[in-house]
Amino acid sequence: IKRATDIMVAGKVVVVCGYGDVGKGSAHAMKSLGARVIVTEIDPI
Repeated sequence: IKRATDIMVAGKVVVVCGYGDVGKGSAHAMKSLGARVIVTEIDPI
């Protein structure tokens, strides 16, 4: 995402739909860039 766009992620709210392998990686990456991450999941963990 960072390579494809020229958007500052820090301070923004990011919603990740699903918490599988891709969702976990995306949430971790966005958090490390300084975003506030909200995760939605239909199956309880």
